[in-house]
Amino acid sequence: MTLRMNMVVILLPMILLIGFFSYVEIDNLRAQKRQIETSIHELYLSDLVNDAVHELQKERGQSAGYTASKGANFAASLPELRKSTDAALAQLEEHYFSGQSVPETAIQAQRTLKELQETRQNITALNLTVPELAGWYTGIITNLLDATASIDGQRADNGIIHLVESRILTGYAKENAGLERATGAVMLGSGAAKPKVHERFLELGSGQFTLLGLAAKTAHLPEMMQKVEQAATDIGVAKMRLDLTAWGYGGAKPRFSGPEWFAASTQWIDFLREKELEFAQSIREIAQSQLSATAQQLNTLITVVGLIVVSSVLVSLFVFERMISKFRALIKIMAQFRDGDFDVHVPFIKGKAEINVMADSIYRFKQQTLSMQEENRRIKAEDEAALQSKASAAVALITEGLSALAQADLSLRFEDALDPEYDQLREDFNTASSRLRGVLRELATTVQTMTEKASDMATASDNLASRTEQQSDTILSTANSVGQVAQHVVDDLDQLVTANEAAQSARHTADRSGEIVSQAVSAMDRIAQSSDEISQIISMIEEISFQTNLLALNARVEAARAGESGRGFAVVAQEVRELAKRSSQAAMDIKSLINESGQQVDEGVKLVHSAGSALEDIITRVQSVDDALQSVSRSAQRQADDLTQVNQSMSLLRDLTDANTHMVSDGRTVSGDMATMAKRLTSLLDEFELGDRAGQKQNAPMQNVA
Repeated sequence: MTLRMNMVVILLPMILLIGFFSYVEIDNLRAQKRQIETSIHELYLSDLVNDAVHELQKERGQSAGYTASKGANFAASLPELRKSTDAALAQLEEHYFSGQSVPETAIQAQRTLKELQETRQNITALNLTVPELAGWYTGIITNLLDATASIDGQRADNGIIHLVESRILTGYAKENAGLERATGAVMLGSGAAKPKVHERFLELGSGQFTLLGLAAKTAHLPEMMQKVEQAATDIGVAKMRLDLTAWGYGGAKPRFSGPEWFAASTQWIDFLREKELEFAQSIREIAQSQLSATAQQLNTLITVVGLIVVSSVLVSLFVFERMISKFRALIKIMAQFRDGDFDVHVPFIKGKAEINVMADSIYRFKQQTLSMQEENRRIKAEDEAALQSKASAAVALITEGLSALAQADLSLRFEDALDPEYDQLREDFNTASSRLRGVLRELATTVQTMTEKASDMATASDNLASRTEQQSDTILSTANSVGQVAQHVVDDLDQLVTANEAAQSARHTADRSGEIVSQAVSAMDRIAQSSDEISQIISMIEEISFQTNLLALNARVEAARAGESGRGFAVVAQEVRELAKRSSQAAMDIKSLINESGQQVDEGVKLVHSAGSALEDIITRVQSVDDALQSVSRSAQRQADDLTQVNQSMSLLRDLTDANTHMVSDGRTVSGDMATMAKRLTSLLDEFELGDRAGQKQNAPMQNVA
């Protein structure tokens, strides 16, 4: 592994560790940012819902005043107000109801809003009372306010939770103010302060200030209630509320009219709407501030982490590259030492660092190597002088021995010993000469014997060649006969295979026909079962028709008792009774047709069963024929395989006989060649001197020279 790879291995865990913790922190900040962005979006949706609630509250109030005055009040302003409500609801439908996580209360409000146009028509036609229309609008508004509370409660954090709760409480207080406006309009429109209406008016008034007090306390705004009370006084709704309260307890009827009360209450509701919007704006500003701070913190963290990683990598690269350059310098010096150049300068030998210790060791190695080289040169010169004198004697001995061998003289031996380092050459020469002499003597004997055997082999080869040719002709004739028999058997086997395939095809066709018949039987059984189930359903329809007829008869009797007011109901009951009779008659007709179809299905099932039994018998017989053909086909196949093997054996035997014929011919030729070669070897061996000579060569003077 290179130094740079080691550097990567060292740096990688540190970078991964920094990256891991940075990723965790960055991911947390991103999640916090997404949460704040979601909160801002939810606040936007909550504003849309509150806008729709506000418009519905205004429409409810004017609708109540319109109905209580029998159409005298708000007839001109109510259509324009409805357009504003429709615009707010259109925004709500586009941006809120089309979302994925819509609360159940909002879904209920959406279902009820589908009846808005019909309800408005009834209000315009004065077909609804004030409690009815107020209850209808109040149900929608309450569901939307609950949905707003659900939206704000899910996304609010600790920084804005108190403002969110205050806005929700203010919204409920505004709803009480709207109901109070409608209740006061009803009291003034009817001209009497009925106890239940008056009690409801008091509850709504006290509930407003209770909710507003909780909102001020939750938002930590103690001065808010002073502003609320002052606004109620300035608008005049506080004085009107007191007069309406006193009227319910037996006081004088208030001197202001319903429209005046409605106008003052509307100003009061608008004031509460402004407070609600102020809370929403504060929540939005805090959320935007949190979003900006989180985004800035996220960008700062990413920048700091990037700087740390880059600076760490750069510093590490600088340190490692400096260390690598020193190692490269030392490696270059060691490469020069390997090539034999020890005159180079060794740097970095001063210091206590590991690289300095390594450089000092290389310098000491250089000095020791130079000393050893000088000593080796001196020893080499002395050894070369001694070896020169010893080698001269050995060279003289080898020269004389090779000269004798060149003259085909194998009787020469050296008895006087040489220097211990070269005496092995003398012994090896004597041993080789003795062995070569023995080998040549044995070779001469062998050549004579081989000459005699080669003559006998030539005669035997001639006889063997004649017999092998006769055997080859006989085997060739037999192989041709066996090949014809094998071909006839193969032709018969092909015909059996064709017949077997036809039988198997017929068997498969019969099997498929059996399956089709079985499926047809099952289908007929299912049709019969379906007919039974339809009959049961028809019976149930007859019972329902009977019960309907009986109920229609009872309804007609009750309508007759009711007299003139029940005449229309009696006509409807008579029509229902006639319809029940026709249904019963139709059910009976269908049941009759089903019974006839069931009988025909039973006959079809019996016929299909009969066809299935006949087809099973055919399948059994086809299977028997197929099994017999398969057995014959297998037997013929085995015979064809046996004849094929015999034919192959005969062909192999014929090939072997031909090979033997060629081999015999070659052997006859080789025998003649061997005889010729044996004569040649005999003439060559006659040139060597293999006898013992009287005198042996002395080499004492050479030993003295050594």
